[in-house]
Amino acid sequence: MKTLYLILMAGLLGKAAADVRPVDVAKLSPLLGAGFGAASDISGSVALIGTGNGSDGINSQGTQLAHIFVRDAGSGAWNAAKQIAPVLMTTEKLGNYGASVAVDGDTVVVGAPVLFGTSPGTGYDGRIFIHKRNTGGTNQWGRVKKIDGKEGAGPEQFGFGEQVALSGDTLAVRVAGNRLALSKVRIFQRNQGGAEQWGEVATISYPSGTSGGAVTVDDDGFAATMALDGDRLICGLAEADTAAGTGVYIYERNTGGSNVWGLARHIAPANVPGARVLGHAVALQGTRLMVSGVADAAGTLTNRVWWLVRDGAGNWNVEGGQSVIDPVVGAFGRAVALTGDWATVAAHRRLTSTTRRTDVYLYERISGNWSLRSSLLGPEEPGTVFGAGDTIPGLPPEFVESFTIRTLTRSLINGDDPPLTMGGDGLLHRSSVGSSGTLGGLTVRERTAGSGVGWGSVATLRPAAPLSESFGETMAADGNFLVIGDPDDDEGLTDSGAVWLFNRNTVSRDQWILQAKIKSPTPAAGGHFGAAVALVASGFTYTLTVGAPEEIVAGVVCGRVHSFGRYVEGRSLSPIDPQSNQAFGRAVGLAWQLTGDTISGVTMAAGASGHDAPGMGNAGKVEVYESMTSFGGEWGFLRQLTPSDAAAGDAFGWSVAMDGPLIAVGGVTAGTNGAAWIFQRSTGNTFNQVGKVLPGDNSSGLFPNSLALQDNTLVGGTLSFTSGAAFVYERNQ
Repeated sequence: MKTLYLILMAGLLGKAAADVRPVDVAKLSPLLGAGFGAASDISGSVALIGTGNGSDGINSQGTQLAHIFVRDAGSGAWNAAKQIAPVLMTTEKLGNYGASVAVDGDTVVVGAPVLFGTSPGTGYDGRIFIHKRNTGGTNQWGRVKKIDGKEGAGPEQFGFGEQVALSGDTLAVRVAGNRLALSKVRIFQRNQGGAEQWGEVATISYPSGTSGGAVTVDDDGFAATMALDGDRLICGLAEADTAAGTGVYIYERNTGGSNVWGLARHIAPANVPGARVLGHAVALQGTRLMVSGVADAAGTLTNRVWWLVRDGAGNWNVEGGQSVIDPVVGAFGRAVALTGDWATVAAHRRLTSTTRRTDVYLYERISGNWSLRSSLLGPEEPGTVFGAGDTIPGLPPEFVESFTIRTLTRSLINGDDPPLTMGGDGLLHRSSVGSSGTLGGLTVRERTAGSGVGWGSVATLRPAAPLSESFGETMAADGNFLVIGDPDDDEGLTDSGAVWLFNRNTVSRDQWILQAKIKSPTPAAGGHFGAAVALVASGFTYTLTVGAPEEIVAGVVCGRVHSFGRYVEGRSLSPIDPQSNQAFGRAVGLAWQLTGDTISGVTMAAGASGHDAPGMGNAGKVEVYESMTSFGGEWGFLRQLTPSDAAAGDAFGWSVAMDGPLIAVGGVTAGTNGAAWIFQRSTGNTFNQVGKVLPGDNSSGLFPNSLALQDNTLVGGTLSFTSGAAFVYERNQ
């Protein structure tokens, strides 16, 4: 069953009749839902922000971006310095580039913990990308290293890069795990194996011995949060099979041997006054540590944060005898940050049963004690927070405490961590949340700015406006998927083009989530990838075809067609007989092939409106391909279509639409004002011309600039600089 959508491009919608009033259920933009701030870090004059919220990863380039902002030493302004994207082999398809980031000085690290293999369900080997300032040119941030998660001939490592921490020449990378493949931390060192090489020097797993008591643990939570400073690494563990196993695990270089990263201390809840569960969020600077968890304060369970300091004997003690500072706000300690004598804590405050606010609390250390100096109220956002007195009705009294502790712990763990980081004189935190028509960002505060506490807001960092003038120029939708063409997108190369893939949330029917920004696997300046799009979807299965009519094949500007999806993943097609300026991919169409009610393949039609036939320049053509499940995702050429009355200058293939065995093809300069031909597939690979339609009048523009076909109904839109028109035709009328 097909789903009917009405998609309107802003600026091109005329006044609707009173009895035709579409309901606006969503407003889409390249910058909304892009996950800006999914990860963030700041170091001196450099801020790094990730946008790794994608879940599809169907393309090797442009899926997500990492944004670098640099503070100008003269003006103090924070300027967008670089947008970096992964450049991979054609078989590599990242799903969440930018899900983790780290910066220290002139080095930035971007994690992409999911790498999709060449076929669905295989290959989940993450990647780490390391960039350095002035690599590739002055103030350029060129890549110096890509680290693959796979270790030798070992298995793929799902989640490599789920967390990253950087300190000088040392990099810690978490490999997210589960009960079958336990989580661990791999440590890399710069210049190991050569200049700017990052060689692995250690692997850290949950200790099998005793430390603060023998415990069993669900290892997939080990090091879910990390902090690295010099030769010391903090691994937090907030959920374990026993509360005694939670806490922070402190590893130090040269512990247990030269250059050995050994376990120096396990700080368990029993080591911290009032703590019941410990280890969700951690921050480290030298010998000072912040950690959040669940505490018992005079019989009341709540979320709290502790400051600890290391003494000369290697013991970590609560600083100044001060066990906790904790405004009663809900999930206090969702994130923590530390720099010098200043610290920040992020907390989720419940507003209503369905909304919350993320606030930031700023503390200063004075004479060994930490004092609350100010609170920075965040925006209202959807989400829930566990509150005091929240229990399950009828829960036996002996389970109330364990239920409350577990729920308070989950309130710290579940959901995205709010952006919060400090470094030097900079504080970076969320300032607003993007909603329909608005754009969220992150606020930069500096210690020397403002008055009072001395941390004034100096800038709001937002992703740069899209490098495009054409978002929405082409569109297609089916099922719960929507694709929007952006053929003038300038990312990477001017007018190389892009498409944006959105997916509808099946629970909240009006919520459309950006899945991926897709760039051409063979990008070219002026290639206009996205000039045509076609999409068919059924459940979670989809096939997407994108035309790039001015890409180059063997030195000839003839165009290409690229396809993505379950049956035709990552395939690119060139025209059978490449000719200069034939615009192969000017139009594309798709239709499922069914065997009974089962999808057995997909058929594609690609127009080349500038193709020269013998003696007929710009007559045009359409090439038809098929990919069956038995083909292994390859496209097989079926037939080249031309009309029975073909003539020079027809531009046949300017527009294409498909539905089942029917293909409609438009030629906007055929005859007086254009024409559309209809072909029907019969037994085998035979396509017969079964109809031709002309525009209803000759004053509405060139016909058909666009086509849509479903069952026995055909709609053709005109190209006009005045009013334009759409003509509707039905078979057998």
